[in-house]
Amino acid sequence: MRTILTAARRADHVEAVKAAKAAGVKADIQTELEGLLQHRDYVPVIIATVSTIPNGAVAPSVEVTLTGDTFEAGIATTDLEVDSGTTSLALDSVTRDSETQITVGFTGTAAQGTLLLKVKASGLVLTPYLISNGIKVVVPAP
Repeated sequence: MRTILTAARRADHVEAVKAAKAAGVKADIQTELEGLLQHRDYVPVIIATVSTIPNGAVAPSVEVTLTGDTFEAGIATTDLEVDSGTTSLALDSVTRDSETQITVGFTGTAAQGTLLLKVKASGLVLTPYLISNGIKVVVPAP
Protein backbone atom coordinates (compact mmCIF):
# COMPACT_ATOMS: atom_id res chain seq x y z
CA MET A 1 0.00 0.00 0.00
CA ARG A 2 1.32 3.44 -0.90
CA THR A 3 1.27 6.21 1.66
CA ILE A 4 2.36 9.82 1.62
CA LEU A 5 5.91 10.37 2.81
CA THR A 6 6.52 11.99 6.17
CA ALA A 7 7.96 15.51 5.99
CA ALA A 8 11.42 14.19 6.89
CA ARG A 9 11.36 11.47 4.20
CA ARG A 10 10.02 13.95 1.63
CA ALA A 11 12.94 16.25 2.47
CA ASP A 12 15.35 13.32 2.01
CA HIS A 13 13.78 12.59 -1.38
CA VAL A 14 14.01 16.21 -2.48
CA GLU A 15 17.68 16.34 -1.47
CA ALA A 16 18.42 13.10 -3.32
CA VAL A 17 16.76 14.41 -6.49
CA LYS A 18 18.69 17.69 -6.20
CA ALA A 19 21.96 15.80 -5.75
CA ALA A 20 21.17 13.60 -8.75
CA LYS A 21 20.41 16.63 -10.91
CA ALA A 22 23.61 18.34 -9.75
CA ALA A 23 25.51 15.18 -10.77
CA GLY A 24 23.97 15.36 -14.22
CA VAL A 25 21.33 12.69 -13.70
CA LYS A 26 18.06 13.67 -15.37
CA ALA A 27 15.32 12.43 -13.03
CA ASP A 28 12.13 12.22 -15.03
CA ILE A 29 8.88 13.60 -13.71
CA GLN A 30 7.36 10.13 -13.26
CA THR A 31 10.18 9.11 -10.93
CA GLU A 32 9.86 12.31 -8.94
CA LEU A 33 6.09 12.06 -8.60
CA GLU A 34 6.11 8.37 -7.71
CA GLY A 35 8.79 9.11 -5.14
CA LEU A 36 6.38 11.40 -3.32
CA LEU A 37 3.75 8.66 -3.10
CA GLN A 38 5.88 5.79 -1.83
CA HIS A 39 5.75 4.02 1.48
CA ARG A 40 7.46 5.84 4.38
CA ASP A 41 10.56 3.65 3.94
CA TYR A 42 11.00 4.76 0.32
CA VAL A 43 14.52 5.67 -0.81
CA PRO A 44 14.83 7.17 -4.31
CA VAL A 45 16.25 4.77 -6.90
CA ILE A 46 18.79 6.63 -9.01
CA ILE A 47 21.14 5.36 -11.70
CA ALA A 48 24.13 7.32 -12.96
CA THR A 49 27.16 6.95 -15.19
CA VAL A 50 30.42 8.74 -15.80
CA SER A 51 31.11 6.60 -18.87
CA THR A 52 31.47 8.21 -22.28
CA ILE A 53 31.27 6.73 -25.77
CA PRO A 54 33.64 8.23 -28.33
CA ASN A 55 32.43 8.64 -31.90
CA GLY A 56 33.57 5.63 -33.92
CA ALA A 57 33.96 3.36 -30.87
CA VAL A 58 33.36 -0.28 -31.80
CA ALA A 59 31.26 -2.39 -29.40
CA PRO A 60 31.46 0.14 -26.53
CA SER A 61 30.25 -0.40 -22.97
CA VAL A 62 28.86 1.84 -20.25
CA GLU A 63 29.21 1.36 -16.49
CA VAL A 64 26.04 2.20 -14.56
CA THR A 65 25.90 2.74 -10.79
CA LEU A 66 22.82 2.55 -8.60
CA THR A 67 21.74 4.13 -5.31
CA GLY A 68 18.57 3.36 -3.37
CA ASP A 69 18.41 -0.33 -4.32
CA THR A 70 20.55 -3.20 -5.60
CA PHE A 71 20.67 -4.88 -9.00
CA GLU A 72 19.17 -8.37 -9.29
CA ALA A 73 21.84 -11.09 -9.31
CA GLY A 74 20.49 -12.37 -12.62
CA ILE A 75 19.94 -9.01 -14.31
CA ALA A 76 19.52 -9.44 -18.06
CA THR A 77 19.18 -7.24 -21.13
CA THR A 78 15.40 -7.61 -20.87
CA ASP A 79 15.62 -5.73 -17.55
CA LEU A 80 16.88 -2.63 -19.36
CA GLU A 81 15.08 -0.08 -21.48
CA VAL A 82 17.42 1.37 -24.12
CA ASP A 83 16.73 3.97 -26.79
CA SER A 84 19.80 4.09 -29.03
CA GLY A 85 18.58 7.10 -30.99
CA THR A 86 20.89 7.77 -33.95
CA THR A 87 23.98 6.20 -32.31
CA SER A 88 23.86 3.03 -34.47
CA LEU A 89 24.36 0.96 -31.32
CA ALA A 90 22.32 -2.05 -30.19
CA LEU A 91 22.04 -3.45 -26.68
CA ASP A 92 24.11 -6.64 -26.47
CA SER A 93 24.82 -7.58 -22.86
CA VAL A 94 24.62 -6.63 -19.21
CA THR A 95 27.07 -7.80 -16.55
CA ARG A 96 26.48 -7.35 -12.83
CA ASP A 97 29.84 -6.11 -11.49
CA SER A 98 28.54 -5.65 -7.94
CA GLU A 99 25.24 -5.13 -6.12
CA THR A 100 25.28 -1.49 -7.21
CA GLN A 101 27.14 -1.54 -10.55
CA ILE A 102 26.51 -3.07 -13.96
CA THR A 103 28.33 -2.87 -17.27
CA VAL A 104 26.09 -2.54 -20.32
CA GLY A 105 27.60 -3.69 -23.61
CA PHE A 106 26.57 -2.64 -27.10
CA THR A 107 27.23 -3.86 -30.62
CA GLY A 108 27.91 -1.61 -33.57
CA THR A 109 30.08 1.41 -34.27
CA ALA A 110 29.09 4.55 -32.35
CA ALA A 111 27.75 7.42 -34.43
CA GLN A 112 26.78 10.90 -33.28
CA GLY A 113 23.65 10.90 -31.15
CA THR A 114 22.25 10.33 -27.68
CA LEU A 115 21.64 6.98 -26.04
CA LEU A 116 19.03 6.76 -23.26
CA LEU A 117 19.15 3.93 -20.71
CA LYS A 118 16.80 2.97 -17.87
CA VAL A 119 16.62 -0.04 -15.55
CA LYS A 120 13.21 -1.69 -15.28
CA ALA A 121 11.80 -2.76 -11.93
CA SER A 122 12.52 -6.39 -12.89
CA GLY A 123 16.25 -5.64 -12.68
CA LEU A 124 16.02 -4.25 -9.14
CA VAL A 125 15.75 -6.14 -5.86
CA LEU A 126 13.60 -3.83 -3.69
CA THR A 127 11.64 -1.71 -6.14
CA PRO A 128 8.93 -3.81 -7.79
CA TYR A 129 6.89 -0.95 -9.29
CA LEU A 130 9.29 1.70 -10.53
CA ILE A 131 11.55 2.10 -13.55
CA SER A 132 14.69 4.03 -12.67
CA ASN A 133 15.49 7.51 -13.89
CA GLY A 134 16.99 7.68 -17.36
CA ILE A 135 20.63 8.38 -18.07
CA LYS A 136 21.87 9.92 -21.29
CA VAL A 137 25.17 9.10 -22.92
CA VAL A 138 26.06 11.46 -25.75
CA VAL A 139 28.20 10.27 -28.66
CA PRO A 140 29.82 13.49 -29.92
CA ALA A 141 30.28 14.57 -33.53
CA PRO A 142 33.42 13.23 -35.23
